Formats: sequence, structure tokens, C-alpha cells
Amino acid sequence: MTEALRQRIAANDTLPKLLRQNAREYPKDIALREKDLGIWRSWTWQDYLSRVRVFALGLSAFLWWLRFRP
Repeated sequence: MTEALRQRIAANDTLPKLLRQNAREYPKDIALREKDLGIWRSWTWQDYLSRVRVFALGLSAFLWWLRFRP
């Protein structure tokens, strides 16, 4: 294992960090493919990061609402 690879692994020690790094380095590359009703759909790393951010913000808002609702 090269030193550069070791540094990259150490810098991206969680899945969110790895997702952000991949979206930064490969924004237009395909991250995920799924077949839905016979049609293949593809998401780029940038699309995937955007979807994860929206989901995380929605989950955070919902949990905040559960905690502070009257």
C-alpha cells in the first residue's frame, strides 16, 4: 500500500467523508445504477451527495420536531 493511499484512507475514515470526497473528485461519474420497471436509472456522485444531504436535513428536522413539539 502506498503512502498516498494510506493518507486517503486516513482522511476519509467515515462513509460521509468518503461520499463527499468521491463527489468532489468524480462529480459526473456514475455512483449508482438501479433497474426500475425494466429501465436503468443512474445517479452520479454529485446526485447521490445531494440526495443524502436532503435526506439528512429532513431527518434532522423531523427529530427536532419530535423533541420540541408541544
